[in-house]
Amino acid sequence: YIKLLDLGDLQNLQNLQQIIDFIISNKEINDSILNCIDHITIKFKDVNCTQDNVIDIFNGLAKLSSYLYSLGQLKRLNNFQRLLYHFGNQSLDIDPVISLSFWSAFIKFDDKISAWDSKLLTLRRMIFVSNAQILKSNHVIGCAIQAIFLNSITPSSKYPHEYETLLLHDLVSSVKIISKCVVKDENCCKSLFKYIENESLIVSILLEVIN
Repeated sequence: YIKLLDLGDLQNLQNLQQIIDFIISNKEINDSILNCIDHITIKFKDVNCTQDNVIDIFNGLAKLSSYLYSLGQLKRLNNFQRLLYHFGNQSLDIDPVISLSFWSAFIKFDDKISAWDSKLLTLRRMIFVSNAQILKSNHVIGCAIQAIFLNSITPSSKYPHEYETLLLHDLVSSVKIISKCVVKDENCCKSLFKYIENESLIVSILLEVIN
């Protein structure tokens, strides 16, 4: 049935939500459920994000990501990470606030994945997203995404040494991106105090802006 669904049709996408709800109600994994999830993954890859379907897309991805994480299905979860990343991009031009939900979920699950398998890390892609796209469309959202990102990786002592090394460049780049956003739009300052808990980090960012 899933193979036949055209998710370009909003009603079909909403019907898929019912299937997803049924899937995540199963506490024990089996091949049939995994096959259904794999088919859903393929279907989501072919969907174009619109104003009408963006919330349904996010809800479906978020539910399945949480479910896969609870089952320890990291490789499949990584596929949904890519979809959160993809739709975070697509939704920027549709609804920047909703796009922030995609990015927040992307970062949250990436953080969880990293605790289990550092080979699956994808956080570095945040830099390219903010530089290449977000700055052109919405500085406040770009700043918020980087603030959420920085908050998720500090304090860095909770990560293994290899992860700290990996994040070193990202940390500097993210601070620079935030600095650019704040210079372009003073409203971005609100994102720092809303999404970053580390006061020392906020001070460092503001000093970077001054410099």
